[in-house]
Amino acid sequence: MITPRDREYADAATGELRGAALKTDERYIKKNGGNEALSKIETLLQSWKHPIDYSSIKKMQWIPATTRVYSLLAIRELFNLDDTAVYEMGCDGAKFSFIVRIMTKFIKSSTGSIEAVQKNWSSFFSIGSLEVSFFDIQTQNGSVIIRHINMHPIFCLYLAGFFSTLLQNYFPGKHISVTETKCSFQGDAYHEYTMHWE
Repeated sequence: MITPRDREYADAATGELRGAALKTDERYIKKNGGNEALSKIETLLQSWKHPIDYSSIKKMQWIPATTRVYSLLAIRELFNLDDTAVYEMGCDGAKFSFIVRIMTKFIKSSTGSIEAVQKNWSSFFSIGSLEVSFFDIQTQNGSVIIRHINMHPIFCLYLAGFFSTLLQNYFPGKHISVTETKCSFQGDAYHEYTMHWE
């Protein structure tokens, strides 16, 4: 059930991101419920006065961040997802993200991949920035900080899962752990994700 707080966060989200994010959502919906689920999601979004026609979205077009938040909230509601399931949705999204596929094809190291996300953040988001706090292959730990982007706590969970799969591409067979240890929705100045693989 969408709450007034959900709407408050979603409506306050600023900036834009690439339509590829919604195409990833569309794929997730169809994978888990087919076209019937997609129709239900679009009907639900219409009732929330935030309609999305997923089939008309182009991967490289800019879409409002608010639209992405409402898409994630509708998916959560239709499939009754808990926090773990949202994290796993982020994992799944990275597996089929064309952006991740490009990076893993042309960037051969985990460090290079994280640095590529940092360098090209503005190609995916019109606001915010990502910086690598540290990334140590020896100790198998890393941390990234995301500043000046506040969409919704559901996106924080999704992004943790997304980072997990990104690392899994470079450390196959390793147990990957990604946790948001600082969050602006909890009063922190930025979002921080700590990473560990073993």
